[in-house]
Amino acid sequence: MISSILTFLISTVFSLLISVFLLRAWMYWVRIHPFTPYARLINNITDWAVVPLRTILPTGNKIDSASLLMAFICAAVELLLMMSVSGFGFADGLLLRLPVVALLMTVKWALSLATMATVFFRRSCPGSTPCSR
Repeated sequence: MISSILTFLISTVFSLLISVFLLRAWMYWVRIHPFTPYARLINNITDWAVVPLRTILPTGNKIDSASLLMAFICAAVELLLMMSVSGFGFADGLLLRLPVVALLMTVKWALSLATMATVFFRRSCPGSTPCSR
């Protein structure tokens, strides 16, 4: 019972964190103005992790590598916590596959967010594309 509650809480918290970091990277890619209310909210939520990483990792022309790296780190930490809570343990070779599985989780969340954004833009702006102004 306790392990299922912890699994649910870990999954929910880290799914939200990964989503917010990926949204921040998307906003940087699309060049959304940082002073819009939604961008401000996302920046305030993620500044604690992204700003220190930006001193180490350079940001590209359109790629926010610090936000993408934090999404990947959150996916890896979620996997580690889920394995320890579920009692699955750390079997031989499992930790070697952890980066690949974390990367796949991050890509899965990026594709899910892209799908949700497409549906949202199609519903809110019928007859137009998300990029038309």
